[in-house]
Amino acid sequence: MKQHISPDVVSWAFLISACGVDGQVKKALSYYEAMLGNDIQPDDKLYTSVLNACSHSGNIAEAEKLFKDMTTHGISPNAYHYTCLVDTYARAGKLDNAERVLLSMQEPHPVPWRALMGACRIHNDTIRAVRAATMLYKLDPEDASPYILLSNLYSANGNQEKSKQVVKLMEERRVKKPPGKSHIYVDGKLYSFTVDEQEYDFMERIHARLDKERARITEENGYIPDLSCVARDFSTNNEKVKYLWKHSEKLAIAWGMLNTPEGTTLSVTKDLRMCLDCHTATKLLSNHTTRKIKIRDASRWHTFENGRCSCGDLY
Repeated sequence: MKQHISPDVVSWAFLISACGVDGQVKKALSYYEAMLGNDIQPDDKLYTSVLNACSHSGNIAEAEKLFKDMTTHGISPNAYHYTCLVDTYARAGKLDNAERVLLSMQEPHPVPWRALMGACRIHNDTIRAVRAATMLYKLDPEDASPYILLSNLYSANGNQEKSKQVVKLMEERRVKKPPGKSHIYVDGKLYSFTVDEQEYDFMERIHARLDKERARITEENGYIPDLSCVARDFSTNNEKVKYLWKHSEKLAIAWGMLNTPEGTTLSVTKDLRMCLDCHTATKLLSNHTTRKIKIRDASRWHTFENGRCSCGDLY
């Protein structure tokens, strides 16, 4: 006789997480309800999975209900639960709610504050970004990301003086930005790239492919390089554009395109958050291919397909 094995909370969390990554929010929530109906006691990781799925839809009512459910089950929200809630509010444009929730935390944590910082960039909220950055300077003094995001936000709004002041403050405090590194497997071999990578002898082929792709998305999609994403000083805008197209994830994508047949999914991992220009460019690149392009950055998985990203442009 076959023994029936009932799924435990780990299995349910896996199912819900998979649905969330794939954007199937309703299915994720239905699995959550089915789990409760089977008298399975949820744990903190399960709530991270279901809240993360919920954040993709910006369903505030559902996210707030889940937070209440947690306390009913004797679970105290942790930093990752708050991050999901902040993402949910941010997706709905409710940054006041997001900041209010973070200020209510008994023990502030940098992860959800970074999520708010990213939301400020998306919604062009410089004033709130200053407050978030100030908090992050205290919570994680060695983290360069709030300086870079705030500097880029000022730059995007034409305030170059403020942008330079933030960079100067970062230098005075000796905060170092680690070079971003992206990785891709091709034919079972791992290739790693950093910005303006010169280690491999095939870099000319990569740059030629990227030049071709940039020309195409400029002509056919009206691509405009986001020069606010360039943290270095260059004398001309042309130099800034060239530097943008040497970012590590672009290099990895080009190498994958050169070495795999059309239709093959490209999976890239990056240890830092994608910049806005790389995100926009990859969306446009996905318009001209039958591939999925998946990038796991420091924030989340991004699945690019048919000119769209699974994150809904909020990351």
